[in-house]
Amino acid sequence: MFSTGQKLALLKKFYSCMKPNILKLEVNDFGFDFIDIMRKAGVVVDYVDFKKDIHKYRIRVSPAVYDYLLKHHIAQNGNVCGYFDDYANDLLCFNIDNRGMSQEETYLVAEYVYIYLKLENILPLMVESGRGYHIWVKLGEKQNNEKIYSFSRRIVGFVMDCLKDQNIDTEKVFITLYPTPGYTQGYSLRLFGSKHIRTGEFSRVVLPGIGILDENESWRYFGEYVLKTN
Repeated sequence: MFSTGQKLALLKKFYSCMKPNILKLEVNDFGFDFIDIMRKAGVVVDYVDFKKDIHKYRIRVSPAVYDYLLKHHIAQNGNVCGYFDDYANDLLCFNIDNRGMSQEETYLVAEYVYIYLKLENILPLMVESGRGYHIWVKLGEKQNNEKIYSFSRRIVGFVMDCLKDQNIDTEKVFITLYPTPGYTQGYSLRLFGSKHIRTGEFSRVVLPGIGILDENESWRYFGEYVLKTN
């Protein structure tokens, strides 16, 4: 099993293209006292969103504070969400949401995305999210966001055609592509390795045709994936 330090190194390696000084933090109930503590630590608070049981903060941090918060993410004390670079990335993600679909239909959509990526000789990393699945792809090198978006759209097009052939209402299918050119500043995505702040469930790795891995096995697979794709 990985130590906290090893998990931290894996996360930083995998998400190395994301903005290193901006993140969104999602926690249960830190409140205004937390904002004061962060400001005293030199953190710039861009905005806060206080909802029942979930507080969200978009903050600008130093490398030391970034590592500190990632350790809390690993310890299941909240969620760190990253922002893709505005111009080029070596990472992409399909965020598949179950709004309007059953859980079975949501899984089918995710499975098709996974399969079509494999047909492109690309190794995907599929993990559970709060309302569906995140399917990550680590690229060999940085690509401009327009090129990444065009590729992602092509994969979604294949998936939509398959769903239509099975008489599934594609109007219900909700897939958000990361990065999307022009939207990298406003949209963040939760990093692997924590329990979802709303559901309390760990973001387990899903292997279509095999099953869902438990937390320890998910970390093991994630570590292997990072090594294979870097």
